[in-house]
Amino acid sequence: MSSLTSKFRGAEWLALVSTLVLFVTTLLPWYSLPSVQKLESLAPGATAFGGGNSSSSINLNLWDMGFMRWFVYLSLLLGICMVLAAALSRTVEWSIILCTPLVVVSLISLLCMLVRVFDSPRPYAGATAWFYIALLASAGLFAGACWAIRDESVPEGFEKAPRPELIHVD
Repeated sequence: MSSLTSKFRGAEWLALVSTLVLFVTTLLPWYSLPSVQKLESLAPGATAFGGGNSSSSINLNLWDMGFMRWFVYLSLLLGICMVLAAALSRTVEWSIILCTPLVVVSLISLLCMLVRVFDSPRPYAGATAWFYIALLASAGLFAGACWAIRDESVPEGFEKAPRPELIHVD
């Protein structure tokens, strides 16, 4: 296992930690709505559909966030692929190739989450701490992907990429 992780640069470590934290936070509530009783008092005449306890709060997770969820899950998939490519390939190029689309997808994911900072998905919904942790993890994933593109170092576990010799034409 240490031979696999010896191939990681700082960018891959940042992407790995950010991906794991973002994945865990997708399973937890990002927004919390007041209880059904409180919502009925805030919006008289509104009808609440669905079951559950009317005195407990309603939690919204990533699946309630519209199309943003697809970019978050795609950035998670690309983040894991980038880390696996760094761990399992012989050269560093596969990690760099996979972090290029990760930059685009994680930026879109981060921008969608920044929009949700100022515009909650439902009226009266308040962001939980898990949402802000997910926002930081998404920013870390974007930063790790950008760092991986710019980092030209080759860790000791990789082979140096072959360089073509200069061709002289007479």
